[in-house]
Amino acid sequence: MRQDTFQIFLVVCLMLIASYECKRMGSSDKVVIGILTLPSSYSDYPYQKYSQIVRAYVQNIQDSGKAIAVPINWDSTEEELDDILSKVNGVFFTGGGVQFMEENSVEQYYLKTVTYIIEKSKSFNDEDNYFPIWGTCLGFQVINYVTAGNDLSIMIRKLGDTANHNLYDIDVESRLFKNMPKDLINWLQEGSPAFFSHEDGIVKSKADENENLSENVVFTSLSKTDDGEEFIASIEFQDYPIYAVQFHPEKNLFEPKVDANRDELSLNVCRYFIEFFIKECQKNKNQFENKEEIKQLRVDNFQWVEIEQSHYSSLYFLENANNPDIDYDDRYGPRHYFIQNKQNRKIKTQQRAIRQNNIQ
Repeated sequence: MRQDTFQIFLVVCLMLIASYECKRMGSSDKVVIGILTLPSSYSDYPYQKYSQIVRAYVQNIQDSGKAIAVPINWDSTEEELDDILSKVNGVFFTGGGVQFMEENSVEQYYLKTVTYIIEKSKSFNDEDNYFPIWGTCLGFQVINYVTAGNDLSIMIRKLGDTANHNLYDIDVESRLFKNMPKDLINWLQEGSPAFFSHEDGIVKSKADENENLSENVVFTSLSKTDDGEEFIASIEFQDYPIYAVQFHPEKNLFEPKVDANRDELSLNVCRYFIEFFIKECQKNKNQFENKEEIKQLRVDNFQWVEIEQSHYSSLYFLENANNPDIDYDDRYGPRHYFIQNKQNRKIKTQQRAIRQNNIQ
């Protein structure tokens, strides 16, 4: 009898150990979210060779222990996209400095990739495989731009808005907000928990005039710059699980370099959005056949890098996919030179000063 009891005890222990190892290594109980990379913005990691992911997005996705982040190369072929999209449970479009409306090979291929992923998501959903997409800042803008039929008139240029703002006209019946606790809804309207950092934005009056947007997208909240310029703060698609916000929930939680509000209510507001998206991803049926592949693909397998001049605390840099259809040298045209983001200009000025000091 004692021997039988011992054997049962041993089996239970082995099962518990196996369960723990399975969870530790990234098992099927965790959703897998694909993060679309961006062409690198840093001279030490030239965009001709490298792509980037800001580490705060990876931390935001993985912090709860319910999700794993894997990269999707912005320069992937359609065949490569088909493969990874058949395995991940959702896609995340991050913020960043890509000028997707520019006529050059790099920016236009990023735009093509986003468009392909959005259309693929719709196809999955039409085939009864729930496939969500999330966009933050740049991701928010490019989702709206693509849906509007690449209509530039919906966008405000040169906002230069970096601040904490309230939201208003929040659609509390929307899927995005209907389960948000009332105290967090109130704080969104009164406590300025939403940290914005964007050059461009989407104008509601112009978006209302665009049939593709007005018939397919719900504008779930609005906000204003300190100068009173109104813009759309969040959206969701009427018929698809596609969501996006102009603000940066990840920065309050994981980006100490910015002056975002970090009181308890603001942090809970920010956690709500990623928890919402993870729950959406849990409805997806996709899975990796080989769990070892998930382990190998995880973004946090790469070594993150700190760049002192950057307004990001740390980033991951990955080698490009080297797509033969892309001219990787064709990025910064004459028009782009004047509208590239302030961070790039600051870095180039500092690098110039360093070179001059070295010469002297």
